Amino acid sequence: MKRLDLVPRFQAQLRLQSSTRPAGILRIVLSSLAMAKWGRRLGWDHLHGPLWEWGFSLVTLTSLCFMLVGYRARLATGVAAACAVAIGVYDLNNYFGWETNGSHHEATLAVAMALVALLPTGGSYSIDRWLLVRRAQQEGRPVPPEIGPMWALPLLALHVSAVYFYGGMVKSHFGYLRGDRLEQILMNKYLGSVLPRAMWFKVLILVSAVGSVVLEYSLAIGLWFRRFRWPLIALGVIFHAALYLTLTVYTFSMTMCICYIAFFDPWDVHRELDRLHGPVPTPADAAVTTPSTPESAGRPPADQSRA
Repeated sequence: MKRLDLVPRFQAQLRLQSSTRPAGILRIVLSSLAMAKWGRRLGWDHLHGPLWEWGFSLVTLTSLCFMLVGYRARLATGVAAACAVAIGVYDLNNYFGWETNGSHHEATLAVAMALVALLPTGGSYSIDRWLLVRRAQQEGRPVPPEIGPMWALPLLALHVSAVYFYGGMVKSHFGYLRGDRLEQILMNKYLGSVLPRAMWFKVLILVSAVGSVVLEYSLAIGLWFRRFRWPLIALGVIFHAALYLTLTVYTFSMTMCICYIAFFDPWDVHRELDRLHGPVPTPADAAVTTPSTPESAGRPPADQSRA
């Protein structure tokens, strides 16, 4: 009996070498979101606990800064991810008094950072990459390609699917599907104790409740299929934009949207970024494309005038 080819596929995934650009993008965005989420709380003017809390703050903020710019990126991302997991998963934020209860939004960000730490985050868009290229040029060697072990990227995609599937599952009950839960949220945040009696309002609530559950299940499964990926990403971005505008979700919307990149082949991302970057301009190209002005007409280039 065959082993369903799982072992060879798993081994091939572990050996996968691909473009590191998605890892670089994820590193930059997730570190920025982590700073936006926890940076203010970690400032020393907000700390009033024991000495180790101050040390934790210093380690967290320093590793996030290094992660953002990509210096010693693998180590910095790992340390920052460990700190994020301590805050968002093991509820260190409750111990510090930041939150009264755990937040799955913080846990989503923390787990995403932990999975990105398994990728070669310094391979692209980083100081590590700049130093590597500079060293190769100084030594007369070819510039190393932006390639690294990207075997963990599907784990990030699986994380996104798990979040959506869980979101749909906890809403799959009559109290939510009838719109009762959405009405409670609207009463608490916007409408007070009196709801509109118009039929269109009840229909809108019912469609929103059922539609959100269907969309979350669709995102959990459909993003894995190329045919449905782009339409679902468009719907997902609109969905998260609406959540950000109407509810208190903070960094959750951007965390989920940036993690959509995990569903794409890294080489496809690399090629699209090459198209976006365009060819490297030469001085001759700059001379042709620079428009002349009355002041510059007849004037020699700056380097020639100084000769």
